[in-house]
Amino acid sequence: MKFKAFGRRYYNFLLSEKAQKNSEKWIIIISIASFLIHLGVIALIDLEIILQGSDYDLLADPIAAIYTPFSFILLYEVYLLIYYLPKSITTYIIKQYEIITLIVIRRIFKDLSKLDLTLDAWLLNDFNQQFVADILTTVLLFFFIWLFNRKKAETVSDKMEIEGFSDNLKVFRPSSD
Repeated sequence: MKFKAFGRRYYNFLLSEKAQKNSEKWIIIISIASFLIHLGVIALIDLEIILQGSDYDLLADPIAAIYTPFSFILLYEVYLLIYYLPKSITTYIIKQYEIITLIVIRRIFKDLSKLDLTLDAWLLNDFNQQFVADILTTVLLFFFIWLFNRKKAETVSDKMEIEGFSDNLKVFRPSSD
């Protein structure tokens, strides 16, 4: 019995709807703060207040600062993957695609500062080719996520009509046993 109470307490602490909403608020705050701190460090390096010993790409260009909040958002998406696993397999699969998309988008922002925009050799540069491939991959993944969400909504709607469920019954909630 103690194990059940222990499990329920930690489930409510980590995986309840309230915990999910709280973690969402905190991840937004952390993401914004990390972006501003990253921009501040880049500004301090540009003003030569902080001397940079090596050529670190993430501290060379302000566009690269977007990489940092995406890392925290990616961490939150992994949490959501665990959060939705016992609730909905379909949502769990969608979250996997969203995580892959976030990884690619994060890499796009990291590599954006490395682009060679000269007209002569735009697609001959390896970074530019990788950038174009990442953009196309992201668009394709967004399309898959949209298609999957659309199909999920149609399936839920059809199932509710067939089984005579009301519109108010949309989420299965496990019992508190």
